[in-house]
Amino acid sequence: MPKASIDALFTKNGVDGWKDFYAKYPDSGGYITMSAVGFNADKTVAVVYIGHGCGGLCGGGRYHFLQRTDGKWFEIKWQGTMCTWVS
Repeated sequence: MPKASIDALFTKNGVDGWKDFYAKYPDSGGYITMSAVGFNADKTVAVVYIGHGCGGLCGGGRYHFLQRTDGKWFEIKWQGTMCTWVS
C-alpha cells in the first residue's frame, strides 16, 4: 500500500486517524513499514529496518541483519550496537 494512502488517514485528524484506519482496515492489526535494503560491498550481509504501527502509543521497530549463505538469506544476531523501540 502506498505511504500516501496511510498518511491521508492521519492528515486531518492526527492520532485520531487510527479510528479511520481501523474503520477502513478492521482486521489489519495496524501496518508494517520497511526501509530499503542496504548491503555490504560483496552483498553477503544486508540490513533492513522493519517497523509496526498499531495506534497512538502502539508500535515498535528494529533493524534486521541478514547474511547470505549458500544462496539463501538468514537473519543473524548483530554483535554491534542495536536500535530498537517499543511503544
